[in-house]
Amino acid sequence: MSIKLSICIPTYNRSSFLTFAVNTIGPQLTDGVEIVISDNASSDDTQAVVGELMQRWPAIRYVRQDQNVGLDRNLLYLVEQARGEYCWFVSDDDGFCEGAISTMLGALGDGCDVYICGTKGHSREMAYIEDDFPLNGDGKTFDLSDRRQMLDFLKSARRPPFSFISVLCFKREKWLSVLDKNAMVGTVFNHVYCVFAMVQSGLLLRYVNKPLVIFRAGNCGFGKTGMVERFLADIGAYIQVAERCFAQKKDVQELLVSLVARQHPIYKLAFMFYLANSKQKARLKQVVKRVYGKRVYYSSRFMSQLGSFWVIMYFIRQCVVLKNDVEFVELWRSVRGTANNQGWH
Repeated sequence: MSIKLSICIPTYNRSSFLTFAVNTIGPQLTDGVEIVISDNASSDDTQAVVGELMQRWPAIRYVRQDQNVGLDRNLLYLVEQARGEYCWFVSDDDGFCEGAISTMLGALGDGCDVYICGTKGHSREMAYIEDDFPLNGDGKTFDLSDRRQMLDFLKSARRPPFSFISVLCFKREKWLSVLDKNAMVGTVFNHVYCVFAMVQSGLLLRYVNKPLVIFRAGNCGFGKTGMVERFLADIGAYIQVAERCFAQKKDVQELLVSLVARQHPIYKLAFMFYLANSKQKARLKQVVKRVYGKRVYYSSRFMSQLGSFWVIMYFIRQCVVLKNDVEFVELWRSVRGTANNQGWH
């Protein structure tokens, strides 16, 4: 029997989360759909847990790395191991909304190369927050090999596209056709590069304007290194993607990088300068001057000199803007790693 869709789950030491994820996916499995789990050399009980899950759902295939190869290589390996015409990445701490697979299978009938969808956001403790969508507007198909449609796609994006792996479904053959799939291994954004690299051979993207994925916030691996490192990693990776994939299209480059920049307004830059150590400050200086310009750089540095005032103001703003206290706690966890390095708690 041919496989239409491979649901590809990278996992590492999160067996309890993985159980939740598979338990939301398993009941929706149908003919022509498989689950492929790649264990990145977990030291917990992941292998035993997956064994139990396989007894319930024989469509699960389990592979295990001999050593932790990092997220980027684990994703590449998953696509190699998959047998489906399409692959749908799912983080091991996320899951599927009811009817997600049938909805996606229906969408795949139009034969596009890439599909993205919405999510239902939850806290780490699985308290519902809100539905969230990667693009503004209704569902639409974009020909990303057309410059104007690429610009329209980026202008409609609410955040950097493709970063969140669980909303990304793509044609496996198209992914495998990318010549240098290892170009950005080690950045945790290699999958973003691979998708944009597909554009060179023509790329049709369909936006499925429905929440198909259960997103669990607060589990990002950057929580241990802090907000500053996350910002530098995000914007640095998208600069690389823009330069590698759109070397002759400066307007596309600028718009793509701006999607990261606009998530970090000047008050947030000031807060990061306040938190950063000397090495991070040097990197921030280079990035902020390049992306935001000298005026924003000097303004944010001046604001950061006000010290604890901006720390207090930043968190007051987050309390007002964020939906509930759970999100505030998640935010605090995300910056705590950097804060601890500075000696304040």
